[in-house]
Amino acid sequence: MENFSIFFNQILKDLNLNCHKDLNLSSLLDIFCYQYSLIDDYNSKAWKTVWDIWFEKHPDKCIESPILMDYLIYRVIGREFCRESLIIFECETKKHQFKWHSSRNKTCQICYADGIKSQAKAIKKMLPCMDEHGDICIEKSQFVSGTDALLPGLKVCPFVNVCDPRDKDFIKLNPPKSISILGQTGWESAKTRRYEGGGGLMS
Repeated sequence: MENFSIFFNQILKDLNLNCHKDLNLSSLLDIFCYQYSLIDDYNSKAWKTVWDIWFEKHPDKCIESPILMDYLIYRVIGREFCRESLIIFECETKKHQFKWHSSRNKTCQICYADGIKSQAKAIKKMLPCMDEHGDICIEKSQFVSGTDALLPGLKVCPFVNVCDPRDKDFIKLNPPKSISILGQTGWESAKTRRYEGGGGLMS
């Protein structure tokens, strides 16, 4: 850790940043914590503003409180819709491909519909919003088709007009993983992706 701190400070010097001579790794992490708090504060205020506008325009459809925005955005939309759950499969015959809502599928659904048993292999994963058939994933969500659905009848992600996922220049951005003892991050999955973000160690 000490060698890493020296190395990190040398990088800052090379970048011509005016750092205190006693600045060490712990100080840098402390600075990052302040940055996190600042971003979190502005994020809360931004979503509060969104809720205010939503309530003003559609009071009968708006969620009950701005505090529920966090649950709606990150738990419901983030985990349910903003993940690569639309899977493209190829039949073992190599004659056709199809899209499905689960990576656990092993059967060619096209052959199955014709009474033929064939296996299929997943060849690509993508976000539901990136494809016209993405609704087969969204409709499977408990928040859309469950007994007490939060977003009944939803077929496209609410943010599709914001992200424009079908644009040829669309890039899926990934948040960094927070430091946690709950995950098992490998050296490869801990790396960030160029232009996409992500990464982070969870040991």
